[in-house]
Amino acid sequence: MDYKKLIEETTNKLNDYSFDDELYSGIYAKAKERLDSAYVEGIRAVNDTYKAERRKAIGDNALETKSLQQELASKGLALSGESAMLSLNQSMALRNTVADIARAAIQSKHELVSGYNKNLTELEKEQADRKIDVITKDKEALGDRLAHLEKLQADKEKWQADYALELLKEENRVNEAALSKDNTEDINGGFPVFKPGTTPSQMADKIMASCGLVKKKYEDEVVIYSAFANDKIRKAVVQEACIMGLDPEYLKNVIYVLMGHGFDGDIDLDIACGKPLKWIYGAYDTAYDEEYHRLLEKGFTQNDAGQDAKRYAKKKMYEFMDTLNLSDYEKEKINDYLWIDP
Repeated sequence: MDYKKLIEETTNKLNDYSFDDELYSGIYAKAKERLDSAYVEGIRAVNDTYKAERRKAIGDNALETKSLQQELASKGLALSGESAMLSLNQSMALRNTVADIARAAIQSKHELVSGYNKNLTELEKEQADRKIDVITKDKEALGDRLAHLEKLQADKEKWQADYALELLKEENRVNEAALSKDNTEDINGGFPVFKPGTTPSQMADKIMASCGLVKKKYEDEVVIYSAFANDKIRKAVVQEACIMGLDPEYLKNVIYVLMGHGFDGDIDLDIACGKPLKWIYGAYDTAYDEEYHRLLEKGFTQNDAGQDAKRYAKKKMYEFMDTLNLSDYEKEKINDYLWIDP
């Protein structure tokens, strides 16, 4: 499975996340439509009640006024001042009653508006909360998927690194076997360890020669003088330990011999012989090989393909290193020990 492609697709979805709120907008629109309809019905009911009560108040006032006028007439007071006062009082009473009915209608409408606004606000908040909840869960699911895919990719790269290192080690073991028949092999922490047939002293001579260190005319033996030379020796020792899978005890004796030539001996054998360094170099070697052949197929020259593949492989190597949860000390040492040219 192409985990890298899936990781890229998931990362893009997470970085460019978009939420299709058509469903929630539709639900909100229907709910708002019901709320609007209830509000309109409420206003209509208030208006109808107001009109009915106003008509009733006018009718009741007219009947009461007529009854009182008839009573005055029976007493011969139809044209008196009392009759005039009655009409005035009844008119004022009607105005007050109608005003009370109007105030009640206004209060009812105010309550309807307040209730409508409150319900609308709650509806909008509920819609927003639901969207946020769905968006949060969507992003969490994408994040979980991304983490899972990255773990699967890291596991795959570890396996590839193991496989690449074992191929490289086997090639070196075959070469060593051609020089000596005394090779032995043991299993340590899941990785085979290699004990060359050559003596630690011979291995130390080989390492110094690979670093361009030779005996001067005035010297009895090769001497490691400078910090630069020490660093070259350190990287060469770690390279042998990693690529050939040298036995730590054998390697310790090689370092003792080199210290007799002036080497500072500053090598952490747990890191030099540990799995993380093997994985990291294996990741570099695998990425380099894949990119180099890809570029050759695209028409690059061997030199250009090699340079570009080296840059690509180093980038992938450091990306892979970040997935191993190494301590700052381990990262510092591994960076010091890596022998890959800039």
